[in-house]
Amino acid sequence: MRNLLCLTPFPRSQNGMEATGGGHYSPALDLLRFIALTKFELYEVFRYICHHAVHSMLAEALKEVGFIVHQEVQGLATQGSVRRIDIIAIKNNSAYLLDPTIRFETHADQPHEVDSEKKRIYEPTISLYKDKYSLSHIDVIGLMVGARDFSCAAQQLNASQSTHRFSFVNHTIKTVNMPKVRHSVNLKSKLTSYISEFKEDGLSTDNKILFCNLCQCAVSSTQKFLVQQHITTSKHQANKQLNSKQRQLFLTQPTTSNVRSEFNIDLCRSLISADIPLYKLKNKVFREFLEKYTQHTIPDESTLRKTYAPSIYDETIQKIRDEIKDSSIWVSIDETPDKEGRLVGNVVIGLLSEQYSERILLHCDVLEKCNNKTIVKLFNEAMGILWPKGIMYDNVLFFISDAAPYMVKAGQALSVVYPKLTHFTCVAHAFHRVAEVVRDNFLK
Repeated sequence: MRNLLCLTPFPRSQNGMEATGGGHYSPALDLLRFIALTKFELYEVFRYICHHAVHSMLAEALKEVGFIVHQEVQGLATQGSVRRIDIIAIKNNSAYLLDPTIRFETHADQPHEVDSEKKRIYEPTISLYKDKYSLSHIDVIGLMVGARDFSCAAQQLNASQSTHRFSFVNHTIKTVNMPKVRHSVNLKSKLTSYISEFKEDGLSTDNKILFCNLCQCAVSSTQKFLVQQHITTSKHQANKQLNSKQRQLFLTQPTTSNVRSEFNIDLCRSLISADIPLYKLKNKVFREFLEKYTQHTIPDESTLRKTYAPSIYDETIQKIRDEIKDSSIWVSIDETPDKEGRLVGNVVIGLLSEQYSERILLHCDVLEKCNNKTIVKLFNEAMGILWPKGIMYDNVLFFISDAAPYMVKAGQALSVVYPKLTHFTCVAHAFHRVAEVVRDNFLK
């Protein structure tokens, strides 16, 4: 624990030091103060610290042995859904997608299950990252960190052919351990007894973890005082009062459960549809207004972004696919810098029919550079999202863009792959360029 605390910064006391024997600063005391002030549960704090520490130390260990490491990389699965990869480690034209995961330990085969779970999630993104980084081979590895140390989890994943290649990080992360979980002889009976004792506090269980329906979070159940600590927090008491007439849906794991709050997904859909940024939910007055008149607990913006926004994206993409089907379309691409200075490419499509068709924003992506290669790649990615089972090359008839030289070159390259494609450049841009020439030649 001492090694872990030294890795993680916490606010110091007002005088900057603690008198502990020789007057040295004590991170342990600041940790306890931090927990008391914010009313966080000790186990939840440990989970956050462990994930951050494992993530950082694993990345550094990979760099030390010659890997090129990219962290928090966003991409798309083959069916168009968004996936965020924790770590991509690249070496010798091969790569590993690594997802270190903190889990409450319940049985010996759990590391295998975590590895299989991560493979199901991230293997659909392999083709994207192969193209993005020009790689020949990619492995997905889910690494579980629980009550046992990292090396124990890695040993249990020997079924994964590439896991042994990362044995060098065992000694690096072995100090980052979760507190030991004392397994009850009958965990089900223990959790059931908590629910019976605190039946007015909205607790539920799937016989593995204790879950608070009011706060929508897992509750540490290794000791009874941890349950009592949770239900006495001001957040829980406020949610209990607010939800006295309405029961929240039971979520065993909020980030992966198939059962989700209907109110949360409707709220997320409404904010996105109205172009209201999700971070606006951080506004205290706005949250209080929504809670007062909806009689629902308003989730944090990160919960909506991670748990509900991806499913709304998938629904929207599916509606676009159902509308387009196998019809002929036109495609328009333009790029523009955002407020951070990044080049964002936008792909807009529309139906070619006798009746008016609404323009549809199909795809957006950040471009590393703005040239003909990145435009061609963006075009193909958008068509792959629209037709995931196979791009209908003969159905793309028109490509509309500005008259920039790299756009003209991209149009020529695309016409080879899309045999019926005709590239049109914007007339307004042409007139603008003519006007520029006239002004240069007739300065007076």
